[in-house]
Amino acid sequence: MKNGLAFSHYIDRPWLIFSLWHTEQIQDKLRISVEDAIDARRSIDDLTVARLRWYPSLVGELILQGKIARPDIERILDNPVTRFYALASQYTELAPTLEAGLLNDSEGIERLLTWLRYKHMTPFRDEQEYFALLGDDPNRHYRLTPPHARASSDLVRAEAAKNKYRSAAWAYLWVSSTQEPTIDQETIAVLKTNEEYAYLTAFVLRFRNYNLAHWIELVADIKRPRWAFHVLRDIAPGSEMPIAIASRLQRRVLVSPPWAVQLWETLGWRGERLNLAAHECGLLSVGHECEIEFNAWLRLARLKTGTRVAVAA
Repeated sequence: MKNGLAFSHYIDRPWLIFSLWHTEQIQDKLRISVEDAIDARRSIDDLTVARLRWYPSLVGELILQGKIARPDIERILDNPVTRFYALASQYTELAPTLEAGLLNDSEGIERLLTWLRYKHMTPFRDEQEYFALLGDDPNRHYRLTPPHARASSDLVRAEAAKNKYRSAAWAYLWVSSTQEPTIDQETIAVLKTNEEYAYLTAFVLRFRNYNLAHWIELVADIKRPRWAFHVLRDIAPGSEMPIAIASRLQRRVLVSPPWAVQLWETLGWRGERLNLAAHECGLLSVGHECEIEFNAWLRLARLKTGTRVAVAA
């Protein structure tokens, strides 16, 4: 059962743009903005909320210090990835306050349980409570179940075959556990309802040497920067992906400077290719909350590589 059931190579948040020295200064300014809101007895402004989402450890620290009111906590931690990393920064202290808000997201639950096991930490709840909240996602159940307690491969395959039209999770399980699946349009339609499983299925098929025509439809219209990044990093290289589709996926990434930088650094883009991409990113991401980090990274890239990178206005 190795056929894509245990993927740990994809990432849930970009970090390279935040690894520069200037981010300490940025966090100091964010602290001041939060403290000013407290002193003025007002909510944190929308831009600061958006920027804080990229600094979850700082958010965890400020929550423990009592510097963020409950309504603002919920505004900042309105997505499972930010909430998890804020929670993980001080798990024991923050679990009573923050963990419940993570448990309506199956990926968040898997991320949390996997991390707790890796850290040898005691969960805030009984493990069976987390399993009960995973919902109808057999892949996450399978990965989180100890090997000795898992169903046999034959049983998993049989269940997946019966349920492959039920959800993208079941369709992916069927593809990844079947040696030579024949994928019909109904299965493709089901997989496309979930970008994570569309990407994972395309990944499996691509590296089983399926013809591009069998998997390109799964990823051609991916919209979220995270999954467009993964397609461009993991599937597109050497695949003869049509230029129009690759360009569309790149634009999906370029609306988010943190994901764009992650892509360029990971794939080693330099020279005119980087210059053109950076210019387009500046145009597509006007008003993005990470403009400060993006411009700082561009200046550093210009100094390190000699690339004529245009700094966004």
